[in-house]
Amino acid sequence: MLTDTAAKDAVMGEIKEILLEDLDENAAAIIGHEELIALGLNSLMLARLILRLNSVFDTNPFADETVSVADIRTADQLVTVYTRSRSAGRPV
Repeated sequence: MLTDTAAKDAVMGEIKEILLEDLDENAAAIIGHEELIALGLNSLMLARLILRLNSVFDTNPFADETVSVADIRTADQLVTVYTRSRSAGRPV
């Protein structure tokens, strides 16, 4: 079973990787409640982040359209949708 801590670590890790790749910035201070746009993620980076998280969690919480990507503002919200999707057994 995926714990909230493991899910948060995975999401934060992927965000940090994308920020390092695209902006060459260290995002070590991400807590989770910051808005993704404030961290420096643009729409293309968010799309890449979601593709990576779909692979990491082996689920796509946006596939059945009960959750919209447009409603996601923070890393904590990403953790929540991925853990719920994984618990519900939604495939990629």
